[in-house]
Amino acid sequence: MQTTESVAKRALCVGLMAMRAQAENGISNIPDQADRYREFGESLLQWAGEYGIADALSSAELKLHDEPLGVWDRSAIFETFWRVEALKALLWSIGVIEEMPSYYDVG
Repeated sequence: MQTTESVAKRALCVGLMAMRAQAENGISNIPDQADRYREFGESLLQWAGEYGIADALSSAELKLHDEPLGVWDRSAIFETFWRVEALKALLWSIGVIEEMPSYYDVG
């Protein structure tokens, strides 16, 4: 069984990757707001570095995380963004969310 601390750390990793996917999507697919998404991505990377979140990423996550902002392909964005669903379950499992959100509840 995992400790609350280890699940919380995993939730931070999953959240980081889901938010990075959101930034990557904005940079690549919303040209008129790309600068805003790039700024968001840069602040996200800074946050991850300051709090050591990147140190807890899986090897596959770290490979994506280490890529420069704006270079993820559509497949990487799609495959990473869905993790917001896993994030909801992780947060519920440690009591951050009182009720397990349904599939239809958006991130």
